[in-house]
Amino acid sequence: LRRAVTATGAVMDVTGQSDSVWVERRRAHPVPLTGIDTDEAHDTHSASAESVIRGYIDRNMGASALPWRRHPGLVQTPDLHRGELVHGNARWDPLGDLCRSLALAGGDLRWRIVQTLDGLLAFDVALRHDVEDSVVFSHALGTVGETSYEIEAPEANNVWVGGEGEGTGRVV
Repeated sequence: LRRAVTATGAVMDVTGQSDSVWVERRRAHPVPLTGIDTDEAHDTHSASAESVIRGYIDRNMGASALPWRRHPGLVQTPDLHRGELVHGNARWDPLGDLCRSLALAGGDLRWRIVQTLDGLLAFDVALRHDVEDSVVFSHALGTVGETSYEIEAPEANNVWVGGEGEGTGRVV
């Protein structure tokens, strides 16, 4: 939270991360349901884009994940099997990047995490709506009063390190 008083009045900036940060901070494990000791090189799935995305979320941080990988209070909205057929092939990919690429490949879907009234976090997939022609942010139009940015260091609470080798011959 930053507060300032300028010549034109008081300004309050509220910044922070959305609840999607919980997906962004995860990795898609090659065999998410059995741990890291594996003979499998990738977690591979083919289905509608929505179903594949939801599967990766479920196995890496949802109800089907190993207990220490589950995100507390995470639920999913119903799977409506939207999007084109996609092929997911995960091996230590950033989970948010993987979900974004599958959403775009599957027909321009979007995903997000929203807080529910009962305090849970709901993972949701929906069709993307183009609002480009209806929303304009501009200093000249008065829809933007002030802009700034800050660069911050990333946060992490664990690190996965890959040694020499390829595929299942690589020690992680």
